[in-house]
Amino acid sequence: MGYKEQMDFAVAKTRENIDIYKYAFPPAQSRNYIYNYDPCGEWTSGFFVGMELLAYEYTKDDAF
Repeated sequence: MGYKEQMDFAVAKTRENIDIYKYAFPPAQSRNYIYNYDPCGEWTSGFFVGMELLAYEYTKDDAF
C-alpha cells in the first residue's frame, strides 16, 4: 500500500470516529480490541485531536 492509500485509510478511520470521540477520547489501550472512550485526562488524549489536525491538513475538509 502506497502513501496515498495509507493516508486515505487513516483519514477514513478518523472520519468514522469523529462523532464517537467528540467529547471524550480513546484510551491508551483497547479492551478485546475495542477502544471505548474516556474523559480527557490520559496522556494520550491529544492523539485523536492530532489525527484530526493531520486529516484536515491532508484533505482541507472542515469536518475535521
